[in-house]
Amino acid sequence: MEELQEAIVELEKLQSSRLAEIEQLKTSNQEQLESFENEKKSVAHSQEVNSELSFRLSSVESELEKVRTETERLTEELHQCKSSEHTASEALELEN
Repeated sequence: MEELQEAIVELEKLQSSRLAEIEQLKTSNQEQLESFENEKKSVAHSQEVNSELSFRLSSVESELEKVRTETERLTEELHQCKSSEHTASEALELEN
């Protein structure tokens, strides 16, 4: 009878120990889940930021292309004006 009571006490201790381990695992699992959720939010935010930056970059590239085109046009116009000025200057010299 005494051996049976000792066995019961040992089983109760073992059960208590196992329940404590289960609670620790639950807590650890909950912490990992929260960490995972925070990481997901961080990744989603990073993706939003990347998307916004990509859009801005695309807009800036488009504007830059417009500026390049306008600069080329103005450079060509300047060359034409200089050429016309040179031609007019030569014509005036020939008249004199």
